Amino acid sequence: MKAKVAVLFLTAGFPLAAVSLGLAETMVGGHITTDTVWDKAGSPYTLTQTITVDKGATLTIEPGVTIYATNALYSGHGFVVYGALIARGTQTEPIRITNRLEHLSEWGMMQFEDSSDDQNCILEYCELTNGSGVRIDSASPTISWCKIIGTGGGYGIEVSGSAETKPLITHTQIDNWVVGIRISKSSPLIDYCLLGMGNGVAISFHGPEGNPRVRFSDIYSIAGGEDAVLDARQNFWGTEALEQIERNEGQLGKKIVDCSDPLVTPHWDINWATGEAVWVEVESESWGEVKSKFE
Repeated sequence: MKAKVAVLFLTAGFPLAAVSLGLAETMVGGHITTDTVWDKAGSPYTLTQTITVDKGATLTIEPGVTIYATNALYSGHGFVVYGALIARGTQTEPIRITNRLEHLSEWGMMQFEDSSDDQNCILEYCELTNGSGVRIDSASPTISWCKIIGTGGGYGIEVSGSAETKPLITHTQIDNWVVGIRISKSSPLIDYCLLGMGNGVAISFHGPEGNPRVRFSDIYSIAGGEDAVLDARQNFWGTEALEQIERNEGQLGKKIVDCSDPLVTPHWDINWATGEAVWVEVESESWGEVKSKFE
């Protein structure tokens, strides 16, 4: 017996409707105006339009769900969140958002807007690959235990707003972007992350407004501030990254990043042949007990 599928579409101002096609796939697109759940039984979900989560509505994505871009060439469909998005996978059943045919279809980006519900905007154990990254505009979602892997261009995560814009980004791998995390006039909290060698720039800070915190992360490419010094103490640094920072500071004639008190050993165990990385548990998250792991 063929599995049912709900096809969701937007017509002339009406909310999302559902049609059964008898295919093992769920087509989705348009505005979500009421609380909606995407479960594993309906997976995979294919974007036919950008998903817009309206203010007051919550989209919940359950563990094990896969979301594809449409097969249209470079469609750019993504997510814009004005309400709430709870995408909480697990270590064994992550939520995957990707393209169906590499280089033939791309999804756009995950975008959190000012009106979004900070307490209920959560990406946990999500794998976002072959898309345009995450944009956070005057919002403070939580991103944890995620993989955000690009195709060599753009920003993995872009944060802008004000000093009160404080998204939490933790235990997340961000790799293969021009800039891994771009910070503009905002104060994200970035802890225990892995910014790999595939990034042209690991972190860039455009201020001087904002007070970003970067701690206990493994950083393998250059980082720095444009109008203010990036506070990136107590991180592990790849040798090439430190050499790049030293060269840039010499050319600019000013300090661009505080990378003092570095972690002696990395938090992530990386298989450089495959690019796979595994989190290595630290002794403690408290400063006093991990002091011995620092120079």
